[in-house]
Order: sequence, then C-alpha cells, then structure tokens
Amino acid sequence: MFKIKKRKQGNNRLVAFKNKLLANDEFKDDKLVRLSERGNKLSKVLERFVEPYQYLSTTMAEYEKLITVAQLAWNVSLLPAKERAQVLSDAFKASMPFADEKATEEFQATINVLLERKMRYFSDDRRFIVSFELKETEKGHHLSVASTQLSTPVE
Repeated sequence: MFKIKKRKQGNNRLVAFKNKLLANDEFKDDKLVRLSERGNKLSKVLERFVEPYQYLSTTMAEYEKLITVAQLAWNVSLLPAKERAQVLSDAFKASMPFADEKATEEFQATINVLLERKMRYFSDDRRFIVSFELKETEKGHHLSVASTQLSTPVE
C-alpha cells in the first residue's frame, strides 16, 4: 500500500508553488489566492478528508487521482445544491467523454460519498480549492494547496 508520511513544508517549495500559480494568467490578478490559512492548513484538512479512501491508492498516480476527485467534491459542496448536479455532469463529460453508463454511475456514487463526508465533517470549511500540487519526496509525499475563502453560504 502507498504510505503517506507527514513532512514539514519548506518555504522554498511554497514559494515555487505560489510563483507557478501566479504565472498562470487565470490566477494572476486574483488577490485571494493563498497557500495557507490560520489554523488548519487546507493540505492537512484535505488529507484527512480522503483518509478513509487512502487504501484505494497504492501508487502516487492513484493518490493524485483521489485528491483530484476529492478537490472536485470539495468545491462542488460549496455551490448551491441546485447547481451541483449540472457542474458534476459537465466535469465528468469533460474529463471522460466516452465513459459508459457503469463508469458514470461509479463516478456519481464516489462523488456523492465524498459530498456527504464534506457536509458532515467539514461543512464549516468554506475554502475553495484553486489548485494543488502533489510531489513525491524521499519520505513519502508533499501536498500543497492553494485556496480562496468563500463567504457566501450554501443554499
């Protein structure tokens, strides 16, 4: 099984991640992007969010896919309920345009489980995940997360 080991974040790694984000025109003028939040770092919260499903990831690539799906579920949970289904449908079609019905159902079931977990255990966390970076280290992995704080309540 793929082991996740905790590692202290180095300033150089964070600066490099921040520079990478800010170099992207999409985030260039976004003053809300930040790499950490007072209190719980979103990278650590996200790791706790996916912890029950870690056993499904035996490689770094599989863990990155898990984090990607978790990011989608996390962000969709911040939308009004009436918008979630359409956003998920659009995201699935864009990422897997030739998927069969079984794959679609499995995707929806996975997202629904993650949405329920987010709403049950992390509902007060209103940070929107803008981007993440997962790097392999000699001690396991290092997850960096950039986020924005949303103030609008979920309907």
